[in-house]
Amino acid sequence: MRSSSGVLQNLEAKRAFVNHYSFHILDPDWGHITIKMAGHPPFGAQIMLNGHEYVACRARTTGLGLTKEGNCFTVVSKPADLVQVADTLSETRTVGRLCQVCERWIYSACLCFALDLESQQRSGFRYDYSVYQVECSRNLIFHLGGQMEQVFQGMIDRTRA
Repeated sequence: MRSSSGVLQNLEAKRAFVNHYSFHILDPDWGHITIKMAGHPPFGAQIMLNGHEYVACRARTTGLGLTKEGNCFTVVSKPADLVQVADTLSETRTVGRLCQVCERWIYSACLCFALDLESQQRSGFRYDYSVYQVECSRNLIFHLGGQMEQVFQGMIDRTRA
């Protein structure tokens, strides 16, 4: 509120809510992708991809037999071939492939609900990408706290790098 002289009075913090929308996409190369996007400008987005999904899709296209339960490979006909497929995620060109899959979906299937393609092009709206990853193992048991700390710090160091 403003006083009669125009001075702001009785400032109160208001709770701001932003709606987020989740898009679940089945990509032929990467498997299940989830894109969570804010419904208000600047339309912040979080894209979640799973390396195991990518490896499973890629292995199937090469004819490698495998069975997957959840996020775990339970049966693999040729484990060495699966390792070769998984190693492609460590290649330098993986960054380019990640950008391609993100851009294939974020502009055409998600952002288009807020800005049509013409508005996206006219405004020059673009996303930049950052990668942050944390994984949790439910079956890794640490008998010493120091071991857990060493693994945790190593994960943080790799994320920063």
